[in-house]
Amino acid sequence: MYRKDRNSRIKTRGGGVLLYINNKFNAIQVEDLDDVNFPERLWCRLEFEKSKTLIGICYRPPDSTKINDDALISLLAKISAKDVIIMGDFNYPKLNWKEELLNNYCPFVECLNDNFF
Repeated sequence: MYRKDRNSRIKTRGGGVLLYINNKFNAIQVEDLDDVNFPERLWCRLEFEKSKTLIGICYRPPDSTKINDDALISLLAKISAKDVIIMGDFNYPKLNWKEELLNNYCPFVECLNDNFF
C-alpha cells in the first residue's frame, strides 16, 4: 500500500490518494515527480525483467486553481515519454467525456492531445 494523505489546513475532511500494488510486483515509490502545487498525486515505478512502467494516481479537486492546473499539465507533459498508466479523478465538470472528440477549449485536453494520452 502506498498512500499520500492530504496535508491542508483549509480542507480537513478526507483527501489524499492511495495506490495498492500486489506484492508479486517490484514497485518503488517515485518522489522526484512531487510538486507542492499539485499535491494529491502518487507515483510508483513497476520494474519487470526488461521494462519499467510508471503507474500513478491523481486527484484534482473541483475547486483547483490555475496554479494547480498548470502543475498538473506540467506533470503530465513530463511523464508523457514514459510507459505510463494514469488513474484518478480530474474533476473537469465542463468537459463532456462522452463526446468522441473533446474540444480543445481546455488546457487539460490540449495537454492530453499533445502528449498522446
